[in-house]
Amino acid sequence: MIKTIDDYLIQLKQEMSNCDIATQQDALNDTEEHLSTALSEAFDNNPELPKLELLEQIINEYGSPKETAESYIELADKLDSSTFMGSTSLKAERKTGNFFSIFSDGKAWGAVLYSLLSLATGIIFFTWAVTGIAVSASMMILIIGIPITVAFFLSFRGLSFIEGRIVEGLLGVRMPRRQRYYDSDMKWSQKIKQLLLSKESWFSVIYFIIMLPLGIIYFTLTVTLITVSLALMASPFIAVFVSIPVIDLGTVEWGVPPWFLPFVAVIGFFLLKGSLHLIKKIGAGHGRMAKSFLVTKDK
Repeated sequence: MIKTIDDYLIQLKQEMSNCDIATQQDALNDTEEHLSTALSEAFDNNPELPKLELLEQIINEYGSPKETAESYIELADKLDSSTFMGSTSLKAERKTGNFFSIFSDGKAWGAVLYSLLSLATGIIFFTWAVTGIAVSASMMILIIGIPITVAFFLSFRGLSFIEGRIVEGLLGVRMPRRQRYYDSDMKWSQKIKQLLLSKESWFSVIYFIIMLPLGIIYFTLTVTLITVSLALMASPFIAVFVSIPVIDLGTVEWGVPPWFLPFVAVIGFFLLKGSLHLIKKIGAGHGRMAKSFLVTKDK
């Protein structure tokens, strides 16, 4: 028998044990917020009734944990099939041909865009995380240090949510679509304790710190591969107007014979194709890593 909202959430989590963890987190947050708000309003309107009876009425209207789990799973499947970037079916890939399908793969180009953005986001995340930890640690001995620390950790939660939306939009990895819910009846001291000691907060900080070197690597690799590939593909057309040596030692220059230029373009094409495959795999790997850091089982 369900006597509290926590009992309902425990059963809901059990019903969704085989689901994606991000879907679980969204379902638990949505359900907790709905039940808490509904129970609070019902108690205000009917203070003479026990909360257990009010909760039973609310659950009868909202649905059992099993029914709620089935609804979220069905909704998640519909959203996942339509919102993930590059969620092309095998049938669509066959239409363009497996050989050329990478050039119309949204996930590949999403990974390219993410890699280009990762330099800027990596710098922002790293700077904010290091600044937040340093300032919080140095100010904790003062009374003002507590609100400053809380503000920084709240910002970490916000940034991790934004990063999750970017990862889902560009890399196609399912991430939470809403921020974590805090019960309004919870004491502020409990909220602060949960915020500062939660695994989600500290894993977010670690993720922000390692994003700087990863962002540099992703950006450099992507720009180098794409630029070299496009330059090789364009070389036959450029050579018509400009004579550019391949190797220039000042006094001696070596160039590519005109008859070999078409082969250079072909090499550039295959390099571009291979680069997109590589960047797509790197993006998928980073998406899984981001999920392991930013989506936790705190609830």
